[in-house]
Amino acid sequence: MAHKYVWSMAEVARGTRFLVLGPLDAIGNGEPAALGGPKQRAVLGMLISRVGQAVSNDSLVDGIWGEDPPSEVQTSLRSYVSNLRTGTGADIERSGGGYILNADPAAIDAFEFQRLTDEATRSLSVDPDGASETLREGLGLWRGFASMLVAAAAGSEWAWRALVEHYSGALLGYLRLRAPGDPEDVLSETWISVASAIGSFSGEEPAFRSWLFVIAHRRAIDAARKASRRLDVVDTTDVQDVSNAELSAEDQALAGMSAEHAMELLATLTPDQQSVIALRVIADLSLEETAKIVNKRVGAVKALQRRGLESLRRQLETPVSPTSERAITRLT
Repeated sequence: MAHKYVWSMAEVARGTRFLVLGPLDAIGNGEPAALGGPKQRAVLGMLISRVGQAVSNDSLVDGIWGEDPPSEVQTSLRSYVSNLRTGTGADIERSGGGYILNADPAAIDAFEFQRLTDEATRSLSVDPDGASETLREGLGLWRGFASMLVAAAAGSEWAWRALVEHYSGALLGYLRLRAPGDPEDVLSETWISVASAIGSFSGEEPAFRSWLFVIAHRRAIDAARKASRRLDVVDTTDVQDVSNAELSAEDQALAGMSAEHAMELLATLTPDQQSVIALRVIADLSLEETAKIVNKRVGAVKALQRRGLESLRRQLETPVSPTSERAITRLT
């Protein structure tokens, strides 16, 4: 059934909002609604999933009580619906041999999330920044990042599309530097690995982002080994720690360098410096997360970061392209 946004947003705000992107909840007139116990909540969940359509008594009974319902099941069902009407203010109408929830999809966070992700997809090619902002708005509807991961692990198309669209840009930027032969192919392999292991991951968004780049880093190493038929040579140069004052200055420089302008500059650095600065700039990871991915101490990461930035600054002494010069200027 195709849903149309027939209510104004003011009407939606005054009515009941249904929240399913996370624990089932409802907000009526700005206050949490009384949803009752598990079975009563399950009735509401089934009606929300088919908003605007009649759900038969048999379907509700089968979905909630299974093959062995109690003898008074119809009485219980009527009681649950009555309680939901009172507790949420929802318009639940008797329809033939079942019930129908009359609500605009704009009042249901899952439908709003789908609308925002569709909008972001349509605008991605012409306005990537706007698409990213729209997608972030959609991600903000999820109450708890863990709930989105549960949905993705369960095969939710919405959740998977949101994750892929939100993170692929940064992943691809990193892989273009670390797996220049075929970064798109390595990106695909990264997401395949993520799909096979996401059920075992637990944590919030920062940990997930770091986990993603661990996988991307490993797939990039695999690709490089296959291409060269030899193990990567790791830079074992001794490094020295740097002070907190030096680190603060580096962080300011990193914040001023965009991922787009950084790509040309990063290609001039050593492999270890490339990895560290790409993970800090493009992936926006912390020092600790970066150290874990590149398998180095935090102090070593700090020093590689400092040396990389110093190398970029020295490029001001040689002719560079206008794009590179603007990026380097922001570092100094």
